[in-house]
Amino acid sequence: MPLHLDLFLSFLKIGLFTIGGGYAMIPLISDTAIGKGWITEELLIDFIAIAESTPGPFAVNVATFIGLDVGGALGVFCAVMGLLVPSLVIMLVIFYLSKKMLSNKHVQDAFTMIRPTVTALILAAFASVLYATVAIENESNETTFNWFGLVWFAVCFFLTYKPKVNVEKYPKFAPTLSVMNKITLHPILLIILSAGIGIVFYGFVL
Repeated sequence: MPLHLDLFLSFLKIGLFTIGGGYAMIPLISDTAIGKGWITEELLIDFIAIAESTPGPFAVNVATFIGLDVGGALGVFCAVMGLLVPSLVIMLVIFYLSKKMLSNKHVQDAFTMIRPTVTALILAAFASVLYATVAIENESNETTFNWFGLVWFAVCFFLTYKPKVNVEKYPKFAPTLSVMNKITLHPILLIILSAGIGIVFYGFVL
C-alpha cells in the first residue's frame, strides 16, 4: 500500500474509533505509528510534548508532526484529513439528529459504558508518557530512573493544580487554598521555564 494512502487510512481509523478527545487517541496513535515502524516511542513522546506546547488541537498537532516526519507536506495533509473526516461527518450527523439520538435509551446506555473506557484510555496514555519521562535509556542502553524529571513533574503539578474545595463547608482549607492560588503559574510560563531548566540540567549538568 502506498505510504500516503496508508497514512490517510490509518488516521481515518484512529479518528473513527476514538471517543474522548486527543488524549484518548494517544494509545491508538502509539499502536499504529510505532507498530508500523514510522516513528520510535521516544519520538512520539517528543511529539506529544511539542503538541501540548503549540497552538491548535492536540490530536491534530500530533498527526501533523507524524505526517511531516513520515511523508513530508503531503503526509501532513493525509494524516490530518484522515483524522478529521470521521469527526466532521459524525458531528454533522449528530447535529442533524441530535434531539432524537441523545434522548434514545440505547444511545444513553452506550455512552454509559463508553465513559469508563475513555477514562481508561486517557489513564493508559498518562501512564505511558509518565514512564517514558522517568525511565531514560543511557548510551549503554541501560534504563535509569529520572528522579529529577519526576520531582519536576510534581512541582509543575503543584503549581498548576487548583483543587475544587467548598471553602464554606471546609473553612480549615481556606488558608492552604489561598497560598496555592497565589503561587500558581500560567502553563505557558511553566513550559518556558521547563525548557530552560532542561537545557541547563540535561545539556550542561546531568
